This record gives sequence, structure tokens and C-alpha cells, in this order.
Amino acid sequence: MQVTCTFTLSWSLSLTMIHCNLETIPKSVGMLRNLETLILSMNNLSYLPDAIGNLEKLRILDLSHNNVVEFPAQIGKLQKLRRLYVGGKQGPSNCTIPAEIGNLSSLEKLYTIKAYKRNGNIVTEEIEKLTHLKTLTIADLKREDGVALCLSLQKLSNLCSLAIQSTDIIDLQSFPSGPPFLQKLCLHGPLERVPHWISCLYSLVRVSFVQSCLRDDPMQCLQDLPNLLSLEFSKAYEGEELCFKAGGFPRLKMLFLQKLKELRWLRVEQGALPHLVDLSIILCHNLEELPLGIEHLHNLGKFRLIGMSDSLIETLWNEYVELGRYSKIAHIPHVEITDRRYSRIGGLGTRRTTRDLVHAAALCFIDD
Repeated sequence: MQVTCTFTLSWSLSLTMIHCNLETIPKSVGMLRNLETLILSMNNLSYLPDAIGNLEKLRILDLSHNNVVEFPAQIGKLQKLRRLYVGGKQGPSNCTIPAEIGNLSSLEKLYTIKAYKRNGNIVTEEIEKLTHLKTLTIADLKREDGVALCLSLQKLSNLCSLAIQSTDIIDLQSFPSGPPFLQKLCLHGPLERVPHWISCLYSLVRVSFVQSCLRDDPMQCLQDLPNLLSLEFSKAYEGEELCFKAGGFPRLKMLFLQKLKELRWLRVEQGALPHLVDLSIILCHNLEELPLGIEHLHNLGKFRLIGMSDSLIETLWNEYVELGRYSKIAHIPHVEITDRRYSRIGGLGTRRTTRDLVHAAALCFIDD
């Protein structure tokens, strides 16, 4: 595969070098003292020179998709830095963040950093000093890190976007209350239950649970969030049923359910999800039937059942095409259903379209 190297040095005090196979940054970079933006993503960098500390006017530093393992202490001199992007080529960065990062008093965005320990304790003191921080992504947390992390995050009152990744079950219940202005939250990793403080985050717009292994129906904790627009569960729930209560999720527009391996029934009470426009159910192989109450979703514009079991496909085909019983989904402009051999929307195969649906623009069954 041919890779294009992008090199740009603009008069707007920006230097961009993407896909240039850089392994080192020359010390002479420190001579660009007026540089405001330095983008070095998608290279092979493993360290930064001490001279990086000379770029005292730097506002944006993008080192994503590299292999940087350590920052020099001189990074603490970048008092005007607002955005710091870090991340490995295959996932979260292994980069060790020095204590001096707490000196970056203007920093607003920081991701993705890897949690690490000093003297046996997770280092959070540096993060809690970043009081202007609006976006934080932190990965590789361990079971014992949850309490310390919550105490530090409690001090970040300006936080708008938070992503936490862990392979262990971590305790996130220690928040008295979450960051008050949080709009986006992604919890990636196993949880014993939905953190109680989420129900008090009235500014939340988007919530994602990934590989959370929740056993109890999480909807009760989430259904009263007044501004929630997008909700995702991916390999995040191990129960057999999800229920959306009447009056719940008053503004939700997008619901994405993927790889909920035990899910058999989805129930929507009348008055729930009144503004839902996009419902996707992906690779939920044990789902036995269409969501009960789907006819109540009057604003639903897109409905996808992707990668369903052969038995469900056969049932739907018989009931909604051969027998003409399709009233529950006739109001939805676009419906797409595929069997379990296709893991994504638009998989290849023979497509049969039921053009006799009076009110449905497209009801697609992909079945071979």
C-alpha cells in the first residue's frame, strides 16, 4: 500500500508532517519558537527531544498514531498548549506522562493517555491540576484506580467530554456527583453497575457503554436525562430484556445496540422515546422478535436489524411479506434487515425488496 507523506509549513505558524515515516524529531525544531501548531501524527516517533520545551507559543501538539513512550520534563514549559493528542498505533499510548504536565495550565484537550503508577499509586495529581481541561481520554485503568480517579475528576469542573477505558472492573461510584457540564461520556470496560452519578448529569448529550458486561437493565438510570440525544451499548449488557418505560428518554434521537449476546426481547412502552429517529440493532443473535411496541415510535426514520438469526429472518419474512402482516413497521421510511452472515449494513448478497409496502420506502431483506 502506498502511503502519502504530507508536509506543510504554513505562514500561519503551523507545521504538519503526516505519514512521513519520521523516527526522530531533530533538535532544531526548538528553533521554531513562534510555532503554534505541530502535527506529527502517523509516524514512527518514540520520543520527543528536550528542545520541544522551547516552543512556548505552541497551542496544538498532535502525536497520535506514534509510539512515543515518554515525554521530556520540558513539556511543562508549554504554558499556552491547549490540545495534546497522544496515542499508539494500535490503541492507547504507552506514554509516561511526567509530573510537569500539571504545569500546562491552558490545556483543554488531552487524549489518549495511559494510566500509570508512581510508588504504587495511580498518578492523578497532575490531571487534577488541569482545571481548564474540557476533554479527557484515559486508558488502561486497573481495579484499584477508580476511587483516586473519581476524586481527581471531581476537581475538573469544566470537563465536557470524558472517556475511560479499562480491562478490569473499576469502581466509579465514588463521584459525589459527576462533572456538571459533561456532555459526552464513554465508558469502555467492565462495570458492576451503571455509575449512580450519571443520572444527575443533565447536560449529557451522548453516552456510550462498550464491553461493560452489565447484568441489570441500565435504562432506569439513564431514562430521565433531559438532553440525551445518542445512546450506544456495544457488548455492554448481558441481560435478556431491555425495557424503555413510558416518558423515558424524552429527546433521544439515536439508539445503537450491538452484540448484546443474551438479548431476547426489547420492549418500548407507549410514550417512551418520542423523538427517536434512528434505531440500530446489530449482531444480537438471540433476539426473538421485533421490538415490542415499535409501532409507538412515530418519528422513527431508520430501523436496522443487522446480523440477525436465521430463525428471526424467516419469521419476519413469513409474517411481514408472505402473510402481509407488516403494520408495526409500515410507518418507518427505511427498514433494513440482514441475516447473521453480514456484520455490517450493506453487506453483499441477494437483496429482496418488498415494494408492496404502502408506507415504507424500503424494507430490505438480505438472506443469502
